Amino acid sequence: MDIHDIEKFKPAVLLVEDDELTKKIEAFALHAMGCDVDTANDAETALQALEKPYDLIVLDVGLPDQSGVRLAESIRRGKTKQKYSTPILIVSTFAEEIDRQRYLNAGVDEILSKPMDHEKVKKLLFKLIEKQKPH
Repeated sequence: MDIHDIEKFKPAVLLVEDDELTKKIEAFALHAMGCDVDTANDAETALQALEKPYDLIVLDVGLPDQSGVRLAESIRRGKTKQKYSTPILIVSTFAEEIDRQRYLNAGVDEILSKPMDHEKVKKLLFKLIEKQKPH
């Protein structure tokens, strides 16, 4: 599987990041991988965006109006139109074991340290595509 598989699938990704420079860099990287990217600066805007379905949700843990962890919990509790199985990736400056467990308990599927490792994101996208392919 290679980048062309992602480009063919064109996964819809919501990137929730309040730092403008980081958001631009990450959105550019996701676009370059073949994703269709929407962005939000905070949890409130993200919840509005989540009225449409996404294939992947990428959350910064430190958002101005609430934590990415609380947003992930809201998504998992069905407060949006996302499928329960929609992967949630959280990006954090702090990814110590105690934090990691809290993120996983909130329903997060993957945890990445900042700066975001784009190879890990590609692997996650490849897994997502494999799940979507008819068997």
